[in-house]
Amino acid sequence: MSKSDVLTDKLWVRLLFTYPALTPVVWGVSAVLCTLLLFWAGLRFIPASFPHWLALGLMLLAAWLNQLIERKVYTPLSRLYEGGWMPSFQRTLLTMGLFALMAVSGYVLWVQFYLGLILFLGLLFYAWRFLPRSKGRQSLAAAFNELVHSLKRIEAPGIRQAEKVCLWACLLILLCTGAALLDKAVTTGHPIYQVRLLGKEIRTGGKGSRSYNLTLSGWGRTKRIIHLRVSEAEFNRLIPAADYNMQTRRGLFGTERLESFSIRPSPDAQN
Repeated sequence: MSKSDVLTDKLWVRLLFTYPALTPVVWGVSAVLCTLLLFWAGLRFIPASFPHWLALGLMLLAAWLNQLIERKVYTPLSRLYEGGWMPSFQRTLLTMGLFALMAVSGYVLWVQFYLGLILFLGLLFYAWRFLPRSKGRQSLAAAFNELVHSLKRIEAPGIRQAEKVCLWACLLILLCTGAALLDKAVTTGHPIYQVRLLGKEIRTGGKGSRSYNLTLSGWGRTKRIIHLRVSEAEFNRLIPAADYNMQTRRGLFGTERLESFSIRPSPDAQN
């Protein structure tokens, strides 16, 4: 028995790749948990502090894991499913992978706008042009039943490459979730920065909800612009064009999160 065959006998491999009904549920629940945990980890997060080296490292790690799964899992399982992934898993992978890739394209848009725009439009075109679309509206139960009982994989130009990219994107989201939780759980310092309040804005959302947003400058040595959402009380007491001391909580990977009620006028701003 080869090492790859031993790997495919493991319970976690069977849960993730081989059960027609249970495997899509496992991946779906994982996607929901990742979304909720990333939202929680992002509370009070200062985007200007995000370390791009970490994103690059996680991308490379996801690529390595992707190749490992291709060799150790895909190769032996493809012999059982006529040369590819199990049909229900393939459809789940493509669906979740496209959403994950859209999240990745959002990050690329932030770093390099035009490159991210090209990636986002390319994803939309491929999904619209080559992937099957549901005929009419279906209930969640009916859609899940169709997924579980699908006997054929989706066949389209470049589908094998699309599967690899989608698996890479899903692995990347899982790794990002783990890194975000570690970064939030471990505190490495409470630095104080002097910043200047450039502007204040109230944004109105659905059902009359409001968010209170600040634009600040003076992020350490780089002087990067900072966009923050704060409480109404903090929003009302801050004065535009004034200098402030901002205290943050630094995480394991160097990201910064605003501490509650920690923005206060500096001595120079008060005089």
